[in-house]
Amino acid sequence: MSLSRRIFFWLLVVSFFATSSTIISYALGYRWSSDRGVFVYAGSLTIVSNPEDIDVSVNNQPLAGRLNYLNHSYHISGMRPDQYIVQVTAPEFQPWSKKITINSGVSTEFWNVLLVRDLYTRTTYDVENVRRFFIAPQKSRLVTVGDSDQKLTLTLTNHDTQESQQLFSTNDYHFVSDIQKNIEWSPQAHRMIVPVISTTETSGIASSLLSSTDAIDDYLVVTVDTGEYLSLRSLLGLPNFVPIENVRWHPKKRDVVYYLLDNILYRASVGGSATAINVVATNVSAYDFSDDGLTYLDATTLILYHTDDIESAQEPIQITTAQPDLSDSSYRLISYDKDRATLLNDSGTLYLFNRSPKNGVFFEKIADNVVGTHFSNDGKKLLYWNENEIFAYFTRDWDTQPSRSEGEHIAITRFAQKLRSVQWSVSYEQVIFVVGNEVKVIELDNRDHRNVFTIAHLRSSDSLAVSDHSNKMLFFTDYQPGTRISTLQSIEFPEKTGFFNF
Repeated sequence: MSLSRRIFFWLLVVSFFATSSTIISYALGYRWSSDRGVFVYAGSLTIVSNPEDIDVSVNNQPLAGRLNYLNHSYHISGMRPDQYIVQVTAPEFQPWSKKITINSGVSTEFWNVLLVRDLYTRTTYDVENVRRFFIAPQKSRLVTVGDSDQKLTLTLTNHDTQESQQLFSTNDYHFVSDIQKNIEWSPQAHRMIVPVISTTETSGIASSLLSSTDAIDDYLVVTVDTGEYLSLRSLLGLPNFVPIENVRWHPKKRDVVYYLLDNILYRASVGGSATAINVVATNVSAYDFSDDGLTYLDATTLILYHTDDIESAQEPIQITTAQPDLSDSSYRLISYDKDRATLLNDSGTLYLFNRSPKNGVFFEKIADNVVGTHFSNDGKKLLYWNENEIFAYFTRDWDTQPSRSEGEHIAITRFAQKLRSVQWSVSYEQVIFVVGNEVKVIELDNRDHRNVFTIAHLRSSDSLAVSDHSNKMLFFTDYQPGTRISTLQSIEFPEKTGFFNF
């Protein structure tokens, strides 16, 4: 073999081994780092988005990924460890972006990327002068409250058929102005409890007094199919101005209500001609139902009790051994289960009871000037807010990226204007709220920054919004164009996804 052929042969051999080693390294997940001059183990990027049909670019370069049809995740492998600017886009949607870090051998994951449309098609329902509205737990229905011209008007709307019908209109009652007092649908969605002020009994009282929480005079029990309404005070045989508070439906039984009267918790059947009344528990300051029973606050000791028996509260279990300097007994109680509950007094002081296998019992004040709170659907997160700020508190460890620890507080956002309609999104990884003339949504994920989007621009500066998680719709009030007439409107939000387009 000539010298030139031998040289050519060995060049081929060297080239083969050099190329094959590179191919094998790439196949095993390694990538060449020009900065280090060595092969480094690559990382990857995983994105789950709404909508699902997205484009992903890294440092302004489009990347081809593959969609996992089992969990609808968009996966990009073989990324060199480094920092990148990732952008997620889709036609007619506002872009989402973050500066991310890819680490060696690790998948950087974003499981709740939410894109918001540039413009949503609105559905306007045939109902006017809407003051507030309340979504039924089933059957695609909601009720709107109109309170103008000295009349209380309730209108039933079916958002599937877009049909509305007036249930009743009366001069005898006003709807309460306290934003914490809501219409409560029965679990079967066949009746409602409506908090009202009787104008026939309070005609000589100044309107300023009627707007206070102490002026709540009565509750109406409304039958949805017929529009018939009855005074709960009359059904229970109570005299005028005897304070009746915290009226709730039985979580499962039809036509059974619970209420507080002089710190006694009663249960009453209001479905028949005769009203049967029973004492559930005594010395109760506040109570709430959860999937595992009834939790209540003792009015004297300010100790929380829990019982599985919501009918008679027999053998309640004391779940707190001491109270963390509760200033009074005027608390609203929200219970997720026997291990997690919040107490919020009229001054806005928020206390959290949290009993976990990791850290034992926590029962302390966590914030002042709080307006409202909501647990997430799994109870691992608590959303709370004041007039200008939104926060979240983690009641359990959160292992999904970005991971959080039990007891961790995060400040989500702050505005100079007053916040309204603060609530969880469908995924419980974003928060929807109204500020000024805009409906907005902001994510909890604070890696690099929080993406915040405007969902809708409103003509009204006092609009309210409510997310219907089960139907993936967002309802809100807004003025008709060129008028001061408030109507009910809706959009589809977020996008319906998955095999069944939901």
